[in-house]
Amino acid sequence: MILEPNNFPMDRQLEEVHSSLANHDCLLIKAETGAGKTTRLPPYLVGKTSGKILVLEPRRLAAKLSAQRCAEILNSKIGTIVGHHIRFDKVKSEETQLLFITEGLFLPYLRDDPNLKDYSTIILDEFHERSIHTDMAICLIKHLQATTRPDLKLIVMSATLDTSALEAYLDGAKLFNVPGRVFPIEIEHQEMETKKAVLELLHDNRCPKNILVFLPGMGAIRMLQDQLRSTVPNDIEVIPLHSSLPKKDQNKAFTGNKKKIILSTNIAETSLTIPNITGVVDTGTERRASFAPWSGMPVLQLEKISKASATQRAGRAGRVQNGVVIRTYTQNDFAGRLSFTPPQIKRVELSHYILDLLDLGFDPEEMNWFEAPEEKNLTKALELLNFIGAIKDHKITECGQYLAKLPIHPR
Repeated sequence: MILEPNNFPMDRQLEEVHSSLANHDCLLIKAETGAGKTTRLPPYLVGKTSGKILVLEPRRLAAKLSAQRCAEILNSKIGTIVGHHIRFDKVKSEETQLLFITEGLFLPYLRDDPNLKDYSTIILDEFHERSIHTDMAICLIKHLQATTRPDLKLIVMSATLDTSALEAYLDGAKLFNVPGRVFPIEIEHQEMETKKAVLELLHDNRCPKNILVFLPGMGAIRMLQDQLRSTVPNDIEVIPLHSSLPKKDQNKAFTGNKKKIILSTNIAETSLTIPNITGVVDTGTERRASFAPWSGMPVLQLEKISKASATQRAGRAGRVQNGVVIRTYTQNDFAGRLSFTPPQIKRVELSHYILDLLDLGFDPEEMNWFEAPEEKNLTKALELLNFIGAIKDHKITECGQYLAKLPIHPR
């Protein structure tokens, strides 16, 4: 039995979403912050569809916490009806009907079962984050639907950003617009040190509950944690949140009754809902995947976030009551930023991903991409794979097949 009915805007459209699957191969759900799309729709579909449901999440922590919450909603234990699979952590069983995985594991699943015969529905969550794994997944799922799996259903869930191109790509998809559940927030632009912004919010009557601070990486998190340790009262917890932390440390951000200052990367931007946030400090930066032109090796570069990301971050302050946001950069700085973060497929070195596709029997130059990679980047990737002996005459070699199964860069 599903608990907590009708508490989220998504609940009011669940029945129509389910009935639409009978007549549509693809559904697109544009949902505002707080709509409840990730934890309401997947458990609702359990038992109402003929096969299993596979949910792809962009982040490991989101996959685990979403699975855990869906298991609670279905009044079951994780690993039974609902399971999760992330790298080095798989909790599932024969009775698992709803499985949350990280996007990077989709290709290994496809390699093990090219027709995905166990699954009747695939859900791509947080599509607006536009990781290269998501772009590859939606392309390959559409190929399956057009060939060996015409019965396979696809649900794409995204924040209410500009999805007009996605609507055109998913020709014939039924669109659902789901309102959010966000209280009013006040946004201030103040060019100042992050520590000062946090201390201001601590004494701001508009922020009676927890504070969420967005920082670009673990180094910045540790530095601010050290700065606040001697300044913040003992009854307030300063908690880091990063994908590299052990599970017990990650859980501290979601449990306990003490007031918290949570220092997080953009992991908390859209995929996770941290309870009782009434204040946000946004430094306006992130570590973004790219590659070094001179070596071709992947790197993380410090970049300014887009306007869309800033809007998502600000929305975290209005989930439980009115909130306040301090952006530690000017209004002019914000106005000059990109509207959206460039998709990962346009800015990363491609050889690893191209090798995976070739290993699965796909020609990356002939695929029906949602947004095709830059031709020069694709050419460079193919040249590298040819140079190291992974491909020959655009066909994968025995060496390439071996390299494709290793979770490391081909170089």
